[in-house]
Amino acid sequence: MLRYNHIYYGKNCMIFDACYIRNEGTAIIGNDFLLTSDGGYNPLARNLKAALVVNRGASVIIGNRVHCSSVCIWARKQICIGDNVKIGAGTIFIDSNAHSLSYEERRDDVLDARNAVSKAIVVGNDVLIGTMCIILKGVHIGERSVIGAGSVVTHTVNLQLMD
Repeated sequence: MLRYNHIYYGKNCMIFDACYIRNEGTAIIGNDFLLTSDGGYNPLARNLKAALVVNRGASVIIGNRVHCSSVCIWARKQICIGDNVKIGAGTIFIDSNAHSLSYEERRDDVLDARNAVSKAIVVGNDVLIGTMCIILKGVHIGERSVIGAGSVVTHTVNLQLMD
């Protein structure tokens, strides 16, 4: 499935159940990647299929030992996920508005697509993202951060160490 879609992947890459994959850009997955899809292994995923969509000119880079359930990753620019990251069921990464914010531009499909704003998403090492989160364009999640279940992340998040 990955090789057919021109996705480079490391050792011990495991994907359980059906996924939707469309790669028109660059996709690289590190070692010991685990993806479960469609709820067969994680009841929080219910019947959600995982999706990986990399648009032309975009890239998705996933580090080593990343585990996730029924995630949706849609890159129009770039999404980078560090090492040792756990991603909860049903989480969505989208680095674009997907549409123009101008109602006039949305009336024209070409203008709509051309004027959708995209900004890279970066997730640091050792991050835990709870179930059903939405990670939006331009977000940087710092190393060792924890994102609570159901969060909509619109701004950069950094772990604050207390004295």
